[in-house]
Amino acid sequence: MKTILRSSIAVVILGLAVRLLLAPITGHPYDMGLFALSQRLYFESGILDLKYFPTLPLLFYVQIPFYAIYTLGRDLGLPDFQLFYHTTLMVESVFLKLPLILSDLGCFFTIQMLTRKRMPAILFFLNPFVIYLSSVWGTYDTLMMFPLIAGFALLLRSGKSRSTLAFVVSGLAKLFGFLPYVFLVLDSFLKKQFKQAGFQILAGLAISAGLLIPTFLVGGFNIFLLSIPLRFLGINSTASTTSAHSYNLLYNIFGQAFAQTRYFEVIAVGAVLFAYGLDSRRLRDAAMVENVRVLAKWSLVGAIALNIFSPSEPQWLVWIIPLGTIYGSLTNRTGLQYFTFFYGGIATFLIITLGQGTGYVLGTSLHFLSNLEVPLANNLALYALCAFSLLLIALGYVFLKPVRFKFEIVALMILIYLQGYFWFVIVGVHNL
Repeated sequence: MKTILRSSIAVVILGLAVRLLLAPITGHPYDMGLFALSQRLYFESGILDLKYFPTLPLLFYVQIPFYAIYTLGRDLGLPDFQLFYHTTLMVESVFLKLPLILSDLGCFFTIQMLTRKRMPAILFFLNPFVIYLSSVWGTYDTLMMFPLIAGFALLLRSGKSRSTLAFVVSGLAKLFGFLPYVFLVLDSFLKKQFKQAGFQILAGLAISAGLLIPTFLVGGFNIFLLSIPLRFLGINSTASTTSAHSYNLLYNIFGQAFAQTRYFEVIAVGAVLFAYGLDSRRLRDAAMVENVRVLAKWSLVGAIALNIFSPSEPQWLVWIIPLGTIYGSLTNRTGLQYFTFFYGGIATFLIITLGQGTGYVLGTSLHFLSNLEVPLANNLALYALCAFSLLLIALGYVFLKPVRFKFEIVALMILIYLQGYFWFVIVGVHNL
């Protein structure tokens, strides 16, 4: 027990040290600038920026107490500095990212508690992509993942009621969190647990209303509708798959044949719901751990489907990591767990080089890996091909019999990248 505790402490120290070293010197200029602007408006002018805040308001509320500590420090004389052309100051950047970093830490302990193993939690906490999103980019996907993972743990220990609340909170951080919530409501209906289903629906509506009503009261309903739910579904024109900056995988690989993918998205999500329903009915009298396995499985498949068929964003790729780690652990699929770590490393490389550029997150105009970065011809097509391949391999690990992670997967991804580089960048088949 002491050995386990010591190793957990060592992992926590290492993971936090890496995150805190990266947080002040990196950042997504646009996203971090918007978050900083909203907090500055509130603490300097008392203005609640809920009408134009670019995410669901939960992130804004969560950032307030952390930014309050930063503001107090500044009032007491805490120095802060701007590095290069960053849109936030260095210490300010740390406090804006701190809720995300602590969410990573919460995920680490929750995964360890859920799986009763250290390795799945370590593979998540030290995953390069998880570190990149929370501590470099500063995006809020891990804020969604913490209550999502807690929902699985609560389902195993306490049943549906508490896990429902966790999934709703997860969905209010990022809409994907509502997927396992919908699965649970569907499960209650299929098992004729109508009182339970009624509680789940009312709880979801009440918590959502409590967080969203302030936004609507300040006149932000139309902006919220266009920028969050409709953008997530690909219906809003700002999320057009044909945009020059669209990360839609199918469009970037195959072109106009998949220019509008929302119909495929509806069909794919419908198929996942139907498949979960079949599994749920089959497990009517099964132990709770088996229900958790099924929920984790189809949540993972749903995450893969949304990444493939929706007008996805590059940070959505991270959803596969905690779900794959949990499902792999609960089903003894160690190959899937190790694959998610490799997957995270490749996703980080793809997004830094082909999606944003090393200089972008470091706050400079330089490209430190110029032969591999954004200015390449058809860079998004190359990104999409590699990301699509990673997602298909993840599906294989989910549905095929448990297999070990083999280093042939590394060679395969290198070959896919090199082939894509040759055809898309050198030959330029998208331009022919």
